[in-house]
Amino acid sequence: MDGDVAYLFVYGGLMRGFDLHGHLAGCTFAGDAWLQGILMSVGRYPGLIDGDGRVQGELYMMSDPPALLEALDELEDFDPLHPETSVYVRVVRDVHVHDGTIVPAWAYTYNREVSGLAIVTGGDWRRARPAQEDR
Repeated sequence: MDGDVAYLFVYGGLMRGFDLHGHLAGCTFAGDAWLQGILMSVGRYPGLIDGDGRVQGELYMMSDPPALLEALDELEDFDPLHPETSVYVRVVRDVHVHDGTIVPAWAYTYNREVSGLAIVTGGDWRRARPAQEDR
């Protein structure tokens, strides 16, 4: 099933208006969306962990999933051969689009100790750290 997943959920620096958004060139914005989890502040970027909250983000359809995911794996410091030592791990999650549909999408979860990190209130990185329009 994972090989058939054509969507990507982003919740931090890859969203529109943020510094890493250019990495999604060639992707089609599919809508604002959310998934179940908790968002932690890991410095300049957030980290998604398992939990009962809602994490707000954006859903994208990938035009070339294998190529994009390979590039994003490097960006997110994810090694598919050694996930246990990766900073982020790529997983498939159910993503809730604001029109009510639920689609499976790739998302990167934080793979480090979170004790001492702050929870992002409301699971919304855009509110915690507004996008920089002048970048």
